[in-house]
This record gives sequence, C-alpha cells and structure tokens, in this order.
Amino acid sequence: MMGRVMTVERTPEPAVEKADRIADWLRERILTEKLADGASLGRVADLASEYSVSMSSLREALRMLEAEGLVSMRRGPGGGVQVHPPTEQGAARNMALLLQFRDVTLGDVQEARIMFEPLAARTLAERRDRRASAAALRRLVDAQRAVLDDIAAFGKANAEFHRQLSVLVGNQTVAIMAEMLAEIVERAIAALGEAQAMLPRAGRTRSLTSQEQLLELIELGAAADAEEHWRRHLRNAMRTHGGELERRVVELLDHT
Repeated sequence: MMGRVMTVERTPEPAVEKADRIADWLRERILTEKLADGASLGRVADLASEYSVSMSSLREALRMLEAEGLVSMRRGPGGGVQVHPPTEQGAARNMALLLQFRDVTLGDVQEARIMFEPLAARTLAERRDRRASAAALRRLVDAQRAVLDDIAAFGKANAEFHRQLSVLVGNQTVAIMAEMLAEIVERAIAALGEAQAMLPRAGRTRSLTSQEQLLELIELGAAADAEEHWRRHLRNAMRTHGGELERRVVELLDHT
C-alpha cells in the first residue's frame, strides 16, 4: 500500500515580525559599516529588491528605524533612505524619556551624579596627563564666569563642565551617562530659573570657586582629596536646591 505524501502548510510570517527582522538587518548594516551621517542606503525599491522583501514590510521596518532616529526619508529626485548614526546626544534624549516615563525626580538624577562624578574626579587626578585635563576644565570654568549673570547661558556652561569632567575619563559608557544627566540638569535650571532660587548668583560664584579648588587637587594628583571635595560639593548643591529636588523630570523637561 502506497503511503500518502503529507504536505505541511507553512503559516505566513506575520507582517510585524517580518518588519522587525528587516529592521534588524538594516540596523546592523548601519552600525557595522559605520556609515556617515547623511549617507544613503539607497532607494526604497532598490532595498526591497536587495533584501527580497515586500515594499510594505520594508516601509514598516523603515518607520521603526525612523522612530529610533537612525534613518530619514528623502523625497524627490536623488532621494532615498538617509542614515543617521546614533550619538551620545541621541542616547541622552532617549534615556531622558525613560526617566520621564518612570517619574524620576531631579533629586534622583542628582544622586546619580554624586555616585560617579567624584570617581571621575579621582580618576583624572590619578593620571599622568592630569594637568592637561585640568587645563581643559579650567577653560570651562572661564566660560561660566564670562556668562555669570545670564542664568540660561550659565546653565549650559555649567552643564558642560559636569559633562566634560566625566567625558575626559575616556570611557564611552560614562560619557553617555554624563551627557544624559548634564542635559537634564541643564534643562531643569532653565525651567526653574533664578526666580525660584535654583541657582542664585551667590551660589553660582561659590560653584566656580569649588570647581577651581577641584582643578587644583587634580593638578596635584591628590586623588582621594579630589574625590571627597567633589562629593561634598555636589551634596552642598543638592541642599541649596531644596524642595525643587522633588520635582519630577517630566515636569521640568515638558516645559523647556
């Protein structure tokens, strides 16, 4: 007796899952080939042919990558899919959204700075090139002093000092975290303003004096003292902010 030939019907792959897989392929291509900002991946029709996928699935995949900020669509002659590689600023914005979603407070953000900025100060003081790091940071102190009476400009310059204190360590993960936290605090200062005593002039002046003391300790190679000084500085800054530390990140970033 002849056996029957069994046929197995394959369930079509859901469109969303297929789009996810296409997005993974394109994302990997963007990251591994290290394409420059504005570089072209090609026209949509050509990409669909290259990957042997439907136009609808490819367009859905591209919408996913657009939401991530990795691509944009350029219309008209010579148009196509343009690449936008990830940046520290982009990562900071995405992390800031997550903090907003979780109702994180400004105080929580400041506590995070206290956890790793003093360690960054210690690391810089332990290095042979510590004087070069101190010189770079001193230029940022001068930049803050030049805009001492402009609260918005001072907030940006002050955020850059905190950012570079960690960036100079040379660790990319630390740099991304520093970018995120500095951006949030900068926008918080802009949102609250001097009217709410977030950072009155006397406080700004004391901050610059404390920064200069930190740079002297870094130059001397006094690592433990630099760490302790900066931790104390950040703690004091938290106390001056008072009740504003209870403000949620979403309240601050939504109004800037």
